[in-house]
Amino acid sequence: MAAADTITGSAVVVDGDTLRVGEARVRLSGIDAPELSQCCGPEGREVACGTMAANWLRARIQGRTVSCQVVDTDRYNRAVAVCRAGGEDIGGGLVTAGWATAF
Repeated sequence: MAAADTITGSAVVVDGDTLRVGEARVRLSGIDAPELSQCCGPEGREVACGTMAANWLRARIQGRTVSCQVVDTDRYNRAVAVCRAGGEDIGGGLVTAGWATAF
């Protein structure tokens, strides 16, 4: 995938910051969400924040067309992209909702 390419289609959530759009694996640019198996919170009161972040993302994009503007490729050969659904920046939405951090 080259920078400036666009990937469009229905998306499947891999984890809180990774999607599969068609055959392409896409890492959301500029954010970091908990890993799918990651737990967060104080000892004894931990929650499955990785699963919760992925579920939040799934609820936001399910049944919608996603358009991802590729900006880079990461070391795992995933496209790194800014993705939108209905004009909404998906990564920005994750940060605003508290499920990811911006970097």
